[in-house]
Amino acid sequence: MNSIYAREYCRTHHTDLVSIRNPEENQLVREVADGHEVWIGLFRDSWIWSDGRYSSFRFWMPGHRNSGNVDTSLCGAVTDRTDDRRWQPLQCSYKRPFFCTCTKTRVLKVKVRSESLQDLNDPATKAAILKQMQQLVKDATLTDGHKLSWRTQADGQVFTREQCHQDDCDSVN
Repeated sequence: MNSIYAREYCRTHHTDLVSIRNPEENQLVREVADGHEVWIGLFRDSWIWSDGRYSSFRFWMPGHRNSGNVDTSLCGAVTDRTDDRRWQPLQCSYKRPFFCTCTKTRVLKVKVRSESLQDLNDPATKAAILKQMQQLVKDATLTDGHKLSWRTQADGQVFTREQCHQDDCDSVN
């Protein structure tokens, strides 16, 4: 598959094309590639990773670093042309195998208690709650690698109003 179709396939069926952020991840891709050139999620738009995340790790073949000449028809590949399997830019239209990343999805059910009659399904309110939750997760895990989103119910709502049970109501008053 060419790199653009590979990225779309990964985004549809998994998460994204693989991003390599350190020497250990690079070694793993090299081992699994088993001597083949494979697409990775590096795209020539200032050489950013397909998933949008940042990494300062680079493993280019000599002479193939970002020259400042932005050619968006080039995509990053792990090459079999050197013993250390460095990266090189290839035409995105070339057909190569590729690797997708798969992230684990966890569903957490959250109860939000509001003492006001504020509509929790209001887009601004949902965005504010989600932003607070993202900061809590980031603070707890010390990483930005988590993505939070709301699961919308069949009626288009995220939150469902529940009647306060006696035990819960007592703790609010």
